[in-house]
Amino acid sequence: MNDLKPRWSVGALYHRYVGKTKTEIVMGAISRLMGWNTDDVMPPISVIEHDELDDRDGCSADHADEMSDDADPVATLSNNVEPESLVGHFDGPEDLDRICASLKEATEISIDLEGTHLTPWSAPLPAGKSTKLGTGETLSKYVNVRPGCIVTERPRVRIVALETDNGLVAAVDLDLLDKTAQERLIRAAAHPRAIWVGHNLGFDLAWLNHICPSVRPARIIDTMLMTTALKSDIEYDVIQRVTDSPGEAGVIEDMRKSVMKRVTRSAGTGTDDAGAVSLDLLALHYLDQKLDKAFQKPINWMPSVLSPGHKNYVIGDIKSPRLIARRMLGLPDNTKISDVIKAIDGHPGGAAYKIFEAALPRLVQMQAQGIRIDPVAAGDYRSKLVDQLESAVTELVTLAPNLIEYKDILLDPSRGLTADLKAAVGQAFESATGKPPEQTKNGDAKLSAKDLKIRYGDAPVVAAWLRAQAPGKTVAMLDEYVARRDENDRLHPLTSISTLTGRTSSQEPNLQNMPRDPEFRAVFRAVRDAIGEALGIKTKIIAIDFSAVEMRIAACLALRAYSAVVRSNFQLPRWVLKSAPGAVHDILSAIRAGRPAMPLVPPSWPLPEPRHGESGPEAYGAWYASRFALVLARLQAAGCSLKPDAASLLADRHKMALAGAFHRGLDPHLITGIQTEARAGRFDLDGKINALAFVESISPDERKKLKSEMKKPRTSAKALNFGLLYGMSAGGLHAHGIVNYSLDWTLDEAALARAAWFELYPEIELWHLYLKLYENNEKRPVKKMGKITAEGGAKLYRHSTLSGRPVCGPEMRNAGNYADQGTGAEIALLAINDLSEKAMRYLVNFVHDEIVFEVPEAEAESVAAEVEAVMNNAAERYFSKYGVPSEVEAAIGDFWIH
Repeated sequence: MNDLKPRWSVGALYHRYVGKTKTEIVMGAISRLMGWNTDDVMPPISVIEHDELDDRDGCSADHADEMSDDADPVATLSNNVEPESLVGHFDGPEDLDRICASLKEATEISIDLEGTHLTPWSAPLPAGKSTKLGTGETLSKYVNVRPGCIVTERPRVRIVALETDNGLVAAVDLDLLDKTAQERLIRAAAHPRAIWVGHNLGFDLAWLNHICPSVRPARIIDTMLMTTALKSDIEYDVIQRVTDSPGEAGVIEDMRKSVMKRVTRSAGTGTDDAGAVSLDLLALHYLDQKLDKAFQKPINWMPSVLSPGHKNYVIGDIKSPRLIARRMLGLPDNTKISDVIKAIDGHPGGAAYKIFEAALPRLVQMQAQGIRIDPVAAGDYRSKLVDQLESAVTELVTLAPNLIEYKDILLDPSRGLTADLKAAVGQAFESATGKPPEQTKNGDAKLSAKDLKIRYGDAPVVAAWLRAQAPGKTVAMLDEYVARRDENDRLHPLTSISTLTGRTSSQEPNLQNMPRDPEFRAVFRAVRDAIGEALGIKTKIIAIDFSAVEMRIAACLALRAYSAVVRSNFQLPRWVLKSAPGAVHDILSAIRAGRPAMPLVPPSWPLPEPRHGESGPEAYGAWYASRFALVLARLQAAGCSLKPDAASLLADRHKMALAGAFHRGLDPHLITGIQTEARAGRFDLDGKINALAFVESISPDERKKLKSEMKKPRTSAKALNFGLLYGMSAGGLHAHGIVNYSLDWTLDEAALARAAWFELYPEIELWHLYLKLYENNEKRPVKKMGKITAEGGAKLYRHSTLSGRPVCGPEMRNAGNYADQGTGAEIALLAINDLSEKAMRYLVNFVHDEIVFEVPEAEAESVAAEVEAVMNNAAERYFSKYGVPSEVEAAIGDFWIH
């Protein structure tokens, strides 16, 4: 009897597929679905021959909409039970020789997987009997009309769909292949000349490496990575098409719905980045085609018998990325794959694309290795959190007696917040403070920490409520981590490059949003497994992160903008110059002539910002022009020459406060804190021009003492340094300081601190103005900005990372943020790409600018030193041009310390 698995059955007979025209009949087996008994399979009694069947011989899901609403799809199918695994033929062992031969001769290989779970380590999904499948049937009915069908919930890849440039189109059912055959197929697809084409190929690569470790093609063309690296404005192209065709149905309407979902998702998560662009949206835009989603849910791939609709779905998707990649690059559909590669590599974002591409297999290797969570340490920490929760809830109900009846719910975070509890909490806040909480559109009380801190400050009952909420959320996260660990107590999250900035995201579980609480991170511990203990091997956790990398990148971006402005001879858009006050022209003339400009600045500057919706272009032009001139005057006063020759620009780099602080190895948070204190009249700069000059003038011991004495101003400085890099308003800064740094300050104090910050760092404001007036001067900024609506279009700010990768956003702050964080993503992934194979064996986690390893104790110091050098070298390839040094911080211990 051969090794083929059952394909379909009628009654008590198993039918094993032998070939397109042969079926082997086996007696005596009845499959089961969740509790049904299964008899042993008897030897075959015959092999029948029949005409070759194809998809036309079965009932396709594509025709489901032709049935009446009350028609029973199961009854329709059962009237003529077709051998559907033959009708919707998926390739099996008998096709392997042919497929592998074609793959080995092919260069361009489009690849797409269908599977039952997101990762091999995902928790099995329950196969609910009432769940609807892509055929329109419930799972129970689907199985009932296919008597040989069983449902397997085990995480696995089910189908590998392939299309090659030498004519192969295949959909291989891996359930039909043994491990050796699966590996043979994968290795054939990953031969040394192979170029894979697909969308989100990091997912596919992770699964295929789980089956056949260490395989990768020569190159990867991933349309998801292409949008991030080469076509960041794709969303705005879609919006333009929608606004140019208002009210049009079909593809345009589908595009409108798709882009609005992205906007809603971004708003719902409170982030600017809605994530990488989906294949669905790309197909709508580039192919005018709505992709079939009928079989998208993982449960569709759990039944052992698949329908013709499954086959149509798989084959229908495989062609899309190949065409999208070419059209995204403006190439004909029949362009050779070698020319597609040349177009990608020659694009301004090509260098970044190659970084992302090279990082995919390394992130896959990291996922396979996994990071260990110590269940004992996690249990101990959980007990402590539960004690904290009980104490906090007791305190809360003491301050708010009306919440006593909800004590049991408050002590059990898994029960969530009921509508009654939310209302009671709102009543408690109003009784204690005299102010009701703000409400959502649905009329519920807004109870997020951000909303409550802004509205109530440190009111005792609100503080008690927040203390009662925090442990519960942490317990829930801890419970998820412990539940998801494998048999070796390791977590294997899927870390993928799936954002527009190029930063990674993490799923199942998400290890990038955990608390930075040292006690929480201490549950991730070095391990001694049984073999290791027998050999006396101990391991250490090494965590190394880039120090202040976001600020260092901002310093470089500001220097790049400064050079561009100076080399332009300070030219402003015509519409701005037309409204510029006379003092602006005087200041620019003085700067061009090398004369001091600060004495020419009117005492009334900076001019107040015009009121949006009430002021016209002239008011905005005057405001921008005055800011521009004032910033240049401040830079000149700080010692910058403002001259375009290379020597002057080189010398000016370290006259600027932010780059200068890093160049001199000084603490930017201390410098900012001193500047704000000086502006408020609470610190004497001893005649120095700014805080940078003052800190530079004192000894290292005095700096250390000052840092200790100015803890509160330094904390406030962190709110300023991380909040104002991208131009946060005074109101935004006020809220940012309260929520994220627990600052007790007024809006006026926040506005004063903001003004002091831009006085200290005028180069950052020049960068912001450069973004508005130089790179994006095709539209007047008086137009409505930052609203992505299919009805009204969107203002678009273009910018680029330090590597030249194009980025864009609906507001200036988005474009600046994407350029900065996008550069950081490139640097961190470049560092991972540059790790030695030895260091890679120890890589267990990566969180934006922090890389984590688990290393044998004897090698910890040497590996840490190697990784520090690699990380600094990666950053210096971006920073050295601007004279900004890189710095990393390493921590070695028995657990994750950073």
